[in-house]
This record gives sequence, structure tokens and C-alpha cells, in this order.
Amino acid sequence: MTIAGTYDEEVLERIYVNGDGAEWIKTGAKVHAKAKFVLDRYHMHKYIMAATSHLGDSAQDARSEIWGAINGKRKKDAAEVFERIIGITDTESKQKAVGASRDYILGHWSAIMNGVRNKEDDIHCSAEGHISHIYADRMSSRPLGWSKTGADKMARLRVYKKNGGDMLTLVRYQKQELPRAAGMEEVICSAEEVLKSERKNRKAQGALAELPVYTIPYTQIRKIAALKNHIWGL
Repeated sequence: MTIAGTYDEEVLERIYVNGDGAEWIKTGAKVHAKAKFVLDRYHMHKYIMAATSHLGDSAQDARSEIWGAINGKRKKDAAEVFERIIGITDTESKQKAVGASRDYILGHWSAIMNGVRNKEDDIHCSAEGHISHIYADRMSSRPLGWSKTGADKMARLRVYKKNGGDMLTLVRYQKQELPRAAGMEEVICSAEEVLKSERKNRKAQGALAELPVYTIPYTQIRKIAALKNHIWGL
């Protein structure tokens, strides 16, 4: 799938590539003449929090100053705030952490300004939240072992459930006789097998299985595939 194959490029005004500043993301923004890289607010917030978390009652004031400098497009003021924080920070390790946050924010200033100057376009990216709350929460936050098939099916089930899919409907659908394309490999891990495994794990974990998990609103999530595609991976 390409931009040209999906959109009318003559009508397309701007393309925003939102991400954390990794080289492969910035390189992707250079592929199209109308594309601009915008540093996502998740990582901006993460580094600002890291630079101010040790300031106690003054932390919120420092954060407000940094955000004020960013929204006011004042790079020099942002740099001065970070320097003041370093000046009142006692430990060398924390000074280095503040310095790293300063270098990250100031080093991506142009990408940050691309977002500030185009606020009317409401540039947002929910990828980090989706990865954390849908995938990592179940797949990798604690040491786990997966086969390729199991990881793929569990990931699809997580997305299906968060999109409001009914698990019993899914299992009933899978039990139906469905035509398969010639040469298609046997699906090893079915939804029913995964559910059985989940019940077994919950029984083994006892009270630990009832620990709360954190969620985020998923109103922005599109249904990424039809129900059949979630089962057979077509």
C-alpha cells in the first residue's frame, strides 16, 4: 500500500510522520515531498517528566515553564529552564538525566515546532498507548514465551476484544465449516485453544490473576480487520 495508491496526491496538502525521533522514522518523513516529521507528545511528556520528577513541590511549575516555552516557540527559554533545573539538582546521576532530557527536547526542536505551528491539524498518535495497553501488557511486560503462531493469534485476539468483539461469538464462528484457499496451512492456535489456555493460566495464578490492568479509551481505534481475518489471517 502506498500513499499514491490510497490518496489523491493533488488534493493532499500535508503528511505528518509522528514518532519518537528514531532515525528510521525521520528517514520515512523524507520519502514524500509533502511529509513532515513531528515529535509525538508522548515522548515529549516522558522526557519532561524525567527532568522534573525530583523537584517535589516545584515540579509542576518547572513543567509548566517548559511547556510554555515550547508552545511559545521559545527555544532559548526552554534551554534556560533545563539549566536552572540542573543547577538545583544535587546528584550527578540525576543531573545527567536532566541533561539527557534537555538534549532530547532541544535536539528535536524543529520536529516539535512542526507540531506547534500546525496545531489546527490536531496532530496526534496513539501508537504508544496501543502498544503498551494492548500488546505489551499481555505479550511482553513480564517474561513470556511465545511461538510465532501463538504470538500472532494472541495479538489479533487482543485487538479484536478491545474493538468490542464478543469472544463467544468468535469461538462459535470458528467452529463453522469455512472454505480454505488451496495450499493454506493449518491454523495451529485457534481462539478456543487460546481461551482454554487463558483459563488454565488464571487457575494456576490464583489471586494474581485478579490484579488490575490499566486501560485507555479506544474510541480512536479503527476495526483493523473483519472477523474472518482475525481468525484465519487472510
